[in-house]
Amino acid sequence: MRRAPLLMWLALAAAAGAWAASRAVSPWEPAPASPGAPDDSVAALTPPAPPEPVVLRSPTARVAMRLPGCSVATSEPPRARDLGEVVRPVRDELSDRALGLLRGGEVRGETRAALVAILQPEPAGHADAVATLARSERRLQDGFDLARAGALVAGLWALQRGAPGEARGWADELDGLEGDPPSPLGPVLRALADDAAGRSPAGALAEAFARDPEEPAIAVAHAARSLREGRAEDARDALVAYRAVMSDDEWAAAMTPRVEARVEALRRLEATTRDGVTLHHALEEARAAEIHRTLLEALDDAARLLGTPRRAELVAIVYPDRAAFRAATCGPAWSGALFDGAMHLPPEPFAGAELRPAARATLRHESLHAQLGEVAPRAPLWLQEGTAQLLEERELPARARSLALLARERTYIPFPSLEGSFVVIDDRQSALLAYHQSYAMVAASLEADPRALERAVAHLRAGGDPEDVLAAMSDRPLDGPALLAWIDARAE
Repeated sequence: MRRAPLLMWLALAAAAGAWAASRAVSPWEPAPASPGAPDDSVAALTPPAPPEPVVLRSPTARVAMRLPGCSVATSEPPRARDLGEVVRPVRDELSDRALGLLRGGEVRGETRAALVAILQPEPAGHADAVATLARSERRLQDGFDLARAGALVAGLWALQRGAPGEARGWADELDGLEGDPPSPLGPVLRALADDAAGRSPAGALAEAFARDPEEPAIAVAHAARSLREGRAEDARDALVAYRAVMSDDEWAAAMTPRVEARVEALRRLEATTRDGVTLHHALEEARAAEIHRTLLEALDDAARLLGTPRRAELVAIVYPDRAAFRAATCGPAWSGALFDGAMHLPPEPFAGAELRPAARATLRHESLHAQLGEVAPRAPLWLQEGTAQLLEERELPARARSLALLARERTYIPFPSLEGSFVVIDDRQSALLAYHQSYAMVAASLEADPRALERAVAHLRAGGDPEDVLAAMSDRPLDGPALLAWIDARAE
């Protein structure tokens, strides 16, 4: 389910200078600027460049499963549709209309100043510009609202400056300028601002979807976020709307039966929430409480290990039977659990009189995925799986055998190839070597630098390349010989 930072914002080209309100230069006869004075002529204005695709944060694509009755799909929604498709046409039309009005000499005075100001990145003039456009008799141009578009563009400038709080304020301003029926622009800008600030954009996306369910970019963003946060019914409704417009989309076609299976399973379960963790289950109260305690403890431990605050919310589902688990996740037969934004758990490990060590380890493993996926969604799979095993706090004979094999043969999976080893996993044995080497890489890096995981997360959160994570974890990054030396020392 890759970005730098966790979201790539609309890239708006810097305009050439600030508007000086005291000047009144005819647009078709720009006067030369005096020495040191800002150039307010139309010729000096550079309209904003076409924006880069706007993509909300999403996790690294998980394993693509090929199982009977399961369509092939990764956890990523299609990149071809993004929220830039909602804001880009409005931004472009504002630029075209503003420059047309200015060059044609159709506006003067404060309206002219407002149009000049909104095309430039400096925030000082944006509030006055939008207020001026809102009361201008030229506000509506063939039905196009210059004031609303100006508020949107001011918010996009704020996002480019790394000021999501200001962008959210512009989203509220945009809503205050809305007509009837209201457009989704305010909620879309609010979703981008919330995501940039590290908050969930789910509420804003739901509002945008309610205003315009037929916009594919909004529907797919709402579906993907709902899946990440375990809201199966919301995801289903958004997928239905999306497929009504994009009927040939493979990702949506593959995800629809899984989401429908989740909705059906959740109808058979009850939900309890403690400290932000919502557990859907059909378990006895004492067992559910024990699972809750284990998850909360594991999330706290994962947050400390990564040097981050604990995620505020998590949805976990203990399915009523293995068939429901597989239908809802398309997870392989050997899978003990799966995390894709929500934690999906088969029922067998949680049967019996007490929570067994293997079940506790599974909960801790998936809790690491939940925490790391929240704070560094672009983390490579080897880092995810290696760190998740570390948090399990158990020694596994199978892992010892895998590492012994690497040491005996003096070989290892080349680090650049390791990520590809997770792409298609057909059986448990094929997965073990890649998983166990990932554990050794994380453990060896931590032994060399106790802050290795904190450094990895910081690298990813700063927009660093996921392929460079290992190099970022230490001043002397782990290599193949060092990995084998660590395995040798462990075997002694």
